[in-house]
Amino acid sequence: MLQVDGPAATELGRASPQPVENDEISQTALALLSTAAVRIGSTAFGDAVADSRKFCAGAPNAWRTHLGGEEYPTHARIFAENGQIDKSFDRYMKFFGSNPKAQYQSGVVQQTPRPRTDGGWDNSCSASPSVSLELGLRRLYHCGNNNQNLSQRLPGVTETPNGARPMKMSDYVFASESVSEGHPDKVCDRVSDAILDALLTQEPTARVGCETFATTNRVIVGGEVGLSDKDRLDDFMGKVDQIVRDCVRDIGYEQDKFHWNTIEVQNYLHAQSAHISQGVDRDGAGDQGIMFGYAVRETPELMPAPIQYAHAILRRLADARKSGGEPTLGPDAKSQLSVRYADGKPVEVTSIVLSTQHSSETQSSDDIRAIVEPYIREVLPEGWITPKTEWHVNPTGIFVIGGPDGDAGLTGRKIIVDTYGGMGRHGGGAFSGKDPSKVDRSAAYASRWVAKHVVASGAAKRCELQVAYAIGMAQPVSIFVETFGTNTVDESVIEAAVREVFDLRPAAILRDLDLKRPIYQKTAAYGHFGRSEPNFTWEKLSKLKEFKAAVKL
Repeated sequence: MLQVDGPAATELGRASPQPVENDEISQTALALLSTAAVRIGSTAFGDAVADSRKFCAGAPNAWRTHLGGEEYPTHARIFAENGQIDKSFDRYMKFFGSNPKAQYQSGVVQQTPRPRTDGGWDNSCSASPSVSLELGLRRLYHCGNNNQNLSQRLPGVTETPNGARPMKMSDYVFASESVSEGHPDKVCDRVSDAILDALLTQEPTARVGCETFATTNRVIVGGEVGLSDKDRLDDFMGKVDQIVRDCVRDIGYEQDKFHWNTIEVQNYLHAQSAHISQGVDRDGAGDQGIMFGYAVRETPELMPAPIQYAHAILRRLADARKSGGEPTLGPDAKSQLSVRYADGKPVEVTSIVLSTQHSSETQSSDDIRAIVEPYIREVLPEGWITPKTEWHVNPTGIFVIGGPDGDAGLTGRKIIVDTYGGMGRHGGGAFSGKDPSKVDRSAAYASRWVAKHVVASGAAKRCELQVAYAIGMAQPVSIFVETFGTNTVDESVIEAAVREVFDLRPAAILRDLDLKRPIYQKTAAYGHFGRSEPNFTWEKLSKLKEFKAAVKL
């Protein structure tokens, strides 16, 4: 038996040492825990969590023991009891990451003293038994008020003379996917945004919540729309059929069972509820919700590399198809890139997955690769494709039947493709078909705008911003800035500068980003972020000077 006590037991969050089997918690597992602590000290928080995850996987009994003493979260405990340690850890992290009250009760608010019952403040760095592994590590090794040497706290941890903690980031591979404008879900996003643009052309304050469903020979449109003049709205309803056909034609569908000229279009749009509009008309949010913005210094566009280049591949292939350069390619396509990171920087593509519709059943996977490979090499950074890069082009073989004839499509089913490819968090709300009074869309754009300023200013290399709203209320109910330990300016200063420089009331967002315009069809495919077109105002660094002054850079 190996007795786990002292710092290691503290890091597991247990109230008292618990003996576990020798094969359940090895010296290797303890070394991982020590490495996690080093990473926290070096502000490499994501790697600390990764090492903590490995520890939990290598010591399942210890992890179950820890969860057994908790009142929350139940799902994490159930997964652990069923041997699904990875899912258990994910639920645990998700709970503490989205539950500030639990974080506070656990005493893990980073570098924030806790009030004591005697009226003073507790600046200690000890982790309570109820603290999550992630947040316990953060508090123990990121607080600056504990004078005990790190080498006395965990084995294998040393101090450097200047107080910095040594750290070597591990390599990892991250994958993101994109889909083309001809993907069934993207056909629907395009139609929904085309209807939005048509209504905004008639009236900048038009209210739109449009959903689209597409399948073989059929497109169905429904939802809530509103213009100030009922007669104009009635007249608009007669134009919906042609709007849909124009979208399908521009995308390029002329298949036997999905042709722009022969599809059946059904329109179930109706007037918006007055109960919804009453809050928006007072300049409040169109609904409650949480939105995230993200930026990172990986590409010139300050976007995560995997999703940015997955988009670039499909845009290039679409250009080649529409220009007539590659007439055998079809509209429906998907790409996926797995990118290896070294020292936190993308350095190579380990695998490329590309599936594209094509015109002839005689074309093999090798034939399609010969067509698409030059375009893929053209858009990826030099040196990222190596002899070790794995290629999977049309891996299932023939892909002639595509689009809504092959699979049904719905508006709003590609929210990760639309944003950061999974690298940043998502609040859950889709964008397409929603007018900008709806914060699902406008506040997500504003959040990206703000996060991009934080990174471009040099205040951090990586930034994620969360904002939250209540329906009918103008001011966000909360704003949260996370820089993942990459900040050069204290996060409290960054957050204060965000509040000072950016007005995140819905009406102010519409004004500052000029969102009451018919600009949304272009957003429906190849991502809403990381774009250079003039109408993507949320990509412009229009307040960079003011923000740099606010953070004193």
